[in-house]
Amino acid sequence: MPRTRKQPDKNLLLQIAKLKGREGRNNGEIAAKLRIGARSVTPLINETIKWLLAEQQRLTRLDRPDKEQRLLEQKLKMKFPCLKRVQIVRGPEIATERAYAGLIQQWGPIGASYLDRLGDDAAREGKELHVAMSGGETILEVVNSLPERTRANMYFHASAAIGRGAIRYKSHIDPAVNVTVAWARSGRIPQRCSYATASPYDLTGDARYSHDGKRREIFRQRATLSETPSIREYFEKDMDCIDVAFAGIGLVSPPKGAPGLSNRVTGAELLKATTHIEPGDIAREGAIGDIAYCFFDADGRGDDDKWRFFPTAGDHDPKRRGVAFYRRMVEERKPVIVIEGSYKVPAIVAALKGRLFNVWITDEAAARQALAAN
Repeated sequence: MPRTRKQPDKNLLLQIAKLKGREGRNNGEIAAKLRIGARSVTPLINETIKWLLAEQQRLTRLDRPDKEQRLLEQKLKMKFPCLKRVQIVRGPEIATERAYAGLIQQWGPIGASYLDRLGDDAAREGKELHVAMSGGETILEVVNSLPERTRANMYFHASAAIGRGAIRYKSHIDPAVNVTVAWARSGRIPQRCSYATASPYDLTGDARYSHDGKRREIFRQRATLSETPSIREYFEKDMDCIDVAFAGIGLVSPPKGAPGLSNRVTGAELLKATTHIEPGDIAREGAIGDIAYCFFDADGRGDDDKWRFFPTAGDHDPKRRGVAFYRRMVEERKPVIVIEGSYKVPAIVAALKGRLFNVWITDEAAARQALAAN
């Protein structure tokens, strides 16, 4: 049986591409820099060339959808006029955890490429680009897929401040994590990354509260938190300059066993963990989903304060609180990017009805379900 050849690490290939292609180092200098044998350099350079060509072909395929895919994207834009861009990853319906993880890994480079395109367009016009990001593993995959380079005109801002206690056995990627990773992969330029932190709500005595009592207590503490000088200043100054937003979407009542849920905290689960308010309670009030921790109903409405549980973008302005922040961005033709699909289609369709985002990167099955939805 032939021995399987070990594939070189991608980070090593990137380093070689930088040293040879960008810095013009010779083989001896590369060997010394990477602390490898001189005889290994030429084979690794050849491997780097093959890998870069394969990546170029892969990205070309992503940027050039076939006729059927283009037709599906056009139909979605006709059904939901707020959409100005749709990009679909081809493939069957996502049915397993492994398939969902693979889908996220495909979405990451697409989102990263789109962000770089927006940044480069702004740079050519001599403009800054201020990017807001919510939490979530999908956006983490996007920022992890950004090639390391200096993005001198880009600023990164977290779009929410979530005070959390301990979350065990599942992962929640905070907005501050995503903007920090994006900043780190963009040259680590000082004063280009901003976020606000918040203390967890104090609900040690919440057993005596009814549902309405818990909500009143949460709103009281949220109001105090929002008026904290550092929090108020952050949301007033940083959120008023946003040009682009990456926003995660969640479903309040996801189907049991849906792929992607076994190790990930949904927005509704985070609500329960941080406020002790059951997702079923707000579902009975009409909430169907959330965009960047701002909850909305089946028509994409959520502009009043009854589901405003966390300080989020637009928090200081009564006309831009909650989902209104993202609707305003869409009205102003600023990109609000959602990279979601699979089981979240009901929340995605509701957000599209409410004109809460205008760029959608998704999977084929989700795109067809959204097209067929009432």
